Amino acid sequence: MKKRVLTVIFAVLAAFSLSGCEKGGEIKDNTDGIEIVCTFYPQYSWVKNLTKDTGADVILLQKGGTDFHSYQPTFEDTLKVQTCDVLVCIGGESDSWSEEAAQNGGKAKVVSVMEEVSEKLIDESVRNGKEQENTEKEKDEHVYLSVKNAKTACKAIAETLCEADGKNAERYRENLQEYLGKLEEIDKEFEKLTENCARKNFVMPDRYPFAYLSRDYGLECFAAFKGCSSETDASFETVVFLSEKIKELDVKYVAVTENSDKKTAKSVIENSGKDGIEILELNSMQSLSENDVKSAEYTDIMLENLEAFRLLLN
Repeated sequence: MKKRVLTVIFAVLAAFSLSGCEKGGEIKDNTDGIEIVCTFYPQYSWVKNLTKDTGADVILLQKGGTDFHSYQPTFEDTLKVQTCDVLVCIGGESDSWSEEAAQNGGKAKVVSVMEEVSEKLIDESVRNGKEQENTEKEKDEHVYLSVKNAKTACKAIAETLCEADGKNAERYRENLQEYLGKLEEIDKEFEKLTENCARKNFVMPDRYPFAYLSRDYGLECFAAFKGCSSETDASFETVVFLSEKIKELDVKYVAVTENSDKKTAKSVIENSGKDGIEILELNSMQSLSENDVKSAEYTDIMLENLEAFRLLLN
């Protein structure tokens, strides 16, 4: 169904470009610099830092509060992708439409984050003791929650920006080195924490988008649902399993994602019979509010996650 809709959109776009852009006032050439479209927030934050003082126009398609897994592109979104100079996408199922749009008559140079870290991709998984083997799995799209992946992606993005806008190449490379320094500091802080923490595992009675981060630092997570699961009600077996893990590991905290209703976490804690367990939020950046998008930085959010892990692992 999605492909059929995209085919119709591309056909309309072709006719639209031939007849002129009479009502596309908001979609116009940027006279100061190149136009870069980012499908979701993490890439947008990276690109904003990489394009400082270059005059580049950086556009974020994801609307504030919209979860990127359920994002539905509009006609205007597709037109922006078709007319931009550079497209930066995650490269998974959630924004595969953007790469298709760029390839169907668009001029954009495309950077896919998942393609840049293709050798490091992992399957969506969940440690609840009940996962069936030999089931078809999708590649986990939350590659951006690995600071190590972020460094790799930013290098590729900067190189593409240099190709698209040669006159500002030196500035892009300077910005890249400055931003890599910030990412390297966070990476080192995570390494220091996980080398000296009391435990190497944590309990997450919620969705589990932090598989890449966990792998980077040798952590093990016991979760209720896989990375981008739409499930909200954990099975009785899962609740019991996670409750037993809480007792076995003697944890003081459990983790949930931002915007979680905490229902499963509360059930697991209650079923464990342990008092005083607190619920911490880890920010997956999947559905930031409009205000957060305007004021937040990827690096700030990852530092907040670092502090949450400091409690989870000690």
